[in-house]
Amino acid sequence: MDPWEVLNQKFSKEVVYKDDLDLFEKFNNERNAGKENSEIIIRLAMKDKTFRWTRLRGSFLFDQAGNPERIIITLTDLDNEIKATEKFQEANVRLNNIISNIPAGVGIYHFYPPDRVVPIYVSDKTCEIFGIPRETYNKLIAEGKALTLFPSIMEIPREKLQQLNQGQLVSIDRLPIRQKDGSTQWLRLTCSFVIKPDQPIVCYATILDISNLVTTEQTADSLKELYQLVIESTGTITFDYSVAQDLLLLTFVDSNKQYVERKYQDFQKFVNSSEFMVNPESKPKLLKVFREALVKETTGEMDFQAMGPDQHDHWYHVKYLSLAKAQKVYRIFGKIDNFDAIMEAQEAKFERTQFDLITGLRSKDYAKARIEQLLKNRPEEQFDALIFLDIDNFKLINDTVGHLEADKILSRVGKALRKIFRSSDIVARFGGDEFLIYMIDPEQKQIVEDKAKKILSSLRQITYGDQKSLECSIGITGIKDNIRDFETAFRCADQAMYAAKQAGKNTFSIINCCKKE
Repeated sequence: MDPWEVLNQKFSKEVVYKDDLDLFEKFNNERNAGKENSEIIIRLAMKDKTFRWTRLRGSFLFDQAGNPERIIITLTDLDNEIKATEKFQEANVRLNNIISNIPAGVGIYHFYPPDRVVPIYVSDKTCEIFGIPRETYNKLIAEGKALTLFPSIMEIPREKLQQLNQGQLVSIDRLPIRQKDGSTQWLRLTCSFVIKPDQPIVCYATILDISNLVTTEQTADSLKELYQLVIESTGTITFDYSVAQDLLLLTFVDSNKQYVERKYQDFQKFVNSSEFMVNPESKPKLLKVFREALVKETTGEMDFQAMGPDQHDHWYHVKYLSLAKAQKVYRIFGKIDNFDAIMEAQEAKFERTQFDLITGLRSKDYAKARIEQLLKNRPEEQFDALIFLDIDNFKLINDTVGHLEADKILSRVGKALRKIFRSSDIVARFGGDEFLIYMIDPEQKQIVEDKAKKILSSLRQITYGDQKSLECSIGITGIKDNIRDFETAFRCADQAMYAAKQAGKNTFSIINCCKKE
């Protein structure tokens, strides 16, 4: 065997890295083919079992006849150079991966005052933020052209520019950029200048689009204003307690009608303090509920008594909710309402709704509810009476004189009925031209009949149109024994009223009421 072949086999087997054998084989083939110069870069084994990058270069020497006579092999150690390049490439890949995955855009620019900016490098995120295609950026970078769509340097506050000129790292929050459609894009710009004599200013910048954040904050501010308005208008106290911080936040309206937020450290200490003026009898109950809310996620409500801004004791109603993670309560929040104020408001509302606005008599709903209550509690031996009257031909009257004048007639009917009956009797307007009277214990039937006659007489004194007298039909039912519900009693009175209508109107009829089995 050719000694050279033996050497090659031994060299390739013991020295050349296995993954580079194909390259070494190619190098030998070129040598055997008589190629004047050939070169490869492969890894060779060292005595310490490591490998080093090496350049193999082969050159032939030829005799006078042009035949290869001798080969010269040179080996050049490239290990440090190649490994440094690999490290640089790896670092570059890692850097690009980092830049690609951060939410901010990255850019390097040459800055020519006052506002000319030439991009040197921009990340893909920068392209996305400004809506500029990558191809456009690449062309600008290749041709060294200024970027006119970059935020104008004139938008940056003067004091920030001074800091930049001093080489400081500067962050500009809420930098407004006007878009072509008229909308505003909000940016957070962090940048620094590198200034060297006779060289362009180098600007290193990160750009973050915070438009959604600004919009959210603006919405939150609006909601806070609305929340304050609700608190101010309702007088509701809200609370938010952080278990981890043992911090209580209260929001309320003070005695000056001003919206107030206050923080208190140590909830139990606060409850027992003079500032939280809870009635001594209510404190144990309040603390008990608080400790229970700390144990598990729950919701509930309770009442307690405390001194209000007016320096008077009031009853308060609290609704609360505790939240837990991993079975551990971390937050308790809710609202506190002045129960006395709620009841007063409800009573005032009820007071407004229990009267008829035209006649001043009791309303239909109030009359039904009150009569139902009186019937249920009526002693069996007691005699009560229900009177139901309907103005005769009122539709014709309404059509003749008009609604406004008809309302005046109804008002005069109301005044007449109030004069006839006792303050203890229930006198109500039941419908358009219908009226209902409940007499409590009139003692005898004759008294009820006299009242009916008085109604007929009083209404005839009310005139309309061409001095025509007002007339009505009246139904009366006596209530005794087991009559306990309004519907039964009213049905009897209604039947009696229609009997009066059928008898020619302007009269009254009586039906004894009995419960149908």
